Formats: sequence, C-alpha cells, structure tokens
Amino acid sequence: MRQPGRRPLYGCAGFIAACPVIGWIDTSSSWFVCWGRGAWHNGGNNVRYSTMGDRVAPGQDVHHAWGFIPAVDVRTSTDPWPGMTECDIP
Repeated sequence: MRQPGRRPLYGCAGFIAACPVIGWIDTSSSWFVCWGRGAWHNGGNNVRYSTMGDRVAPGQDVHHAWGFIPAVDVRTSTDPWPGMTECDIP
C-alpha cells in the first residue's frame, strides 16, 4: 500500500482533543501492521491503519512514532485492506 507523503499519525482512532498528532509519515510508501475502526473521516468510512511514523511530534516520545492514519490517507482499492489483521484501537 502507498500513501502520499507527510501525513500525520494520531495517538488514537478519533480526531478529538485526547487524540493528538504523535508523529508524521514523510515517505511516499509505508507499511501497516493492522487496521481498526474509529471516528468517521473524509474518506467515507471509519477505518484506520496502524504504523510507525518517520518522525515523532515534540513531546510525544512515549508513542515511539506508533500511531494511526485514516484510510483516506492510504491508497487502497478497498478498506479495510483484504487479509490484513484487525487490531484493537484505543
């Protein structure tokens, strides 16, 4: 799977105050370990993918750049991606 570069990663599934940007994906291609459901996004679904980002946001070192990216920011033909493991999203 590929996604456009420089996308934010969130600490949890929804875009709420308790779900800060914890880092960024800077590369145009990445890998994802699992998917889960969270808040709805502009892609018309609530699927999120879990991955490790390229950079950690200031003050977010505790996450070690691990976070969630909405499916709208990942180039896939269908969501969730067939065969990918579903993960527990906080």
